[in-house]
Amino acid sequence: MEKQTQITGFAEAVVNFTENFTENKDESEFQYRYVNTSKQLHVYVQVESGKFIIGTGVNKELSINEDYVLRGSAIKAVLITAYKMFRLFFGPFSRLVTDNSIHLKDRLEYFFSRYLPQLRLHHMPLLDVFCGVDYLSLDSTNYLRIENLLDDLVETFPQISKTVFFYQERLITYNVSKTDLPILYRYLTQHLLSRSLKEELQPEKFSRRDSVHRGKFLTGLVVPSKNRSINDKCGAKLPIVYLCDDDDERRLAPYEMIVYRALNATVCMFIQKSIDAQFLQQLDDYLGPELTALASLIAESYNNLNDISRKENEFHFVYFNPESLSLKTSLMENIDSNRSSNLPSVPSSVYKSVCDLFDEFLENNDFGETSARLDTDWWLIVKKVNKRFLLLILRSATLTASAEVQQYVNDIIKINFDTVFLF
Repeated sequence: MEKQTQITGFAEAVVNFTENFTENKDESEFQYRYVNTSKQLHVYVQVESGKFIIGTGVNKELSINEDYVLRGSAIKAVLITAYKMFRLFFGPFSRLVTDNSIHLKDRLEYFFSRYLPQLRLHHMPLLDVFCGVDYLSLDSTNYLRIENLLDDLVETFPQISKTVFFYQERLITYNVSKTDLPILYRYLTQHLLSRSLKEELQPEKFSRRDSVHRGKFLTGLVVPSKNRSINDKCGAKLPIVYLCDDDDERRLAPYEMIVYRALNATVCMFIQKSIDAQFLQQLDDYLGPELTALASLIAESYNNLNDISRKENEFHFVYFNPESLSLKTSLMENIDSNRSSNLPSVPSSVYKSVCDLFDEFLENNDFGETSARLDTDWWLIVKKVNKRFLLLILRSATLTASAEVQQYVNDIIKINFDTVFLF
């Protein structure tokens, strides 16, 4: 208890003391403070209009031993993501502390005792800073099929307020708030869908009916494939999540979340009205065959997609569009074991140089370009056009002249990023 009091007291003292020296008030939702000591980097973030502080201290020596590039902006982003993940399932702190401060403490302990052991930081700090989503660019025919399915779904079941559609853990379309999208994407792809994929890899026998109905619920009811009937005795226990209110994005509203999957296609649905087991049975009967057929059609054209994330390239890359939150990279650890690479691994010294270039030249600018050659034959090319960010990491002993590198980079962009990055 004494140790906790010291830590929280220090955090409050830092925030209150530095407030006196802040000339321009930060209008962002999450104000923050960095404290650098010889041994630790402390990061403190104010949430819910400054009523609460979340923070952490990271040991610098341990970061060096783990070959991790310590960056305040990345740690800040990780803290904000952790807070948003908690808020997604339990609502804001202020709601819980109003009911009972002990209840807030219990919820925090319950959540973080499970969340922190599974937390993984990216070796490339900018990936945590961006916190984007991985889109799958489908052909127009299949995209329209998906939109038609979702339109028909909402028309048939008007209780459904919002939807998100994935294929192979990659986002295709959504109508939730863009504010909610990154945290929903993170939870669904890194936790819920990844567990489902591991189960699907296990061999299983299917009946003839399963060939046209391969759908199943991933949240709430789990219906065995041998007996798909849902009765009232099952109940309809669905997780509650807190999303932005349609009328006011600053307010959060509770929704019941239904996640339904068939083959590699997943539909996430959010409902505000109370539902029962009969509703889920009707949803299963309708969506199972429809989603199974659609997933099969997408699979037929999937291998022909011209997708940079699925190519074998001679370079590492990071692309981020803050407007759409689209994040594409060759540096992300992915559940798909087929996406192997023959490229040399990137050392932490290169990651540090990338972060230095970004902080120095591009973080606060909408346009810019810089490049650098390191002593180990690594080339770093960073471009920013209308806020869209592109990083290329090349390793070549033959590229020496800047003009030669520029031409090579232009060819890479034209072939691989022409539709998403203008230069």
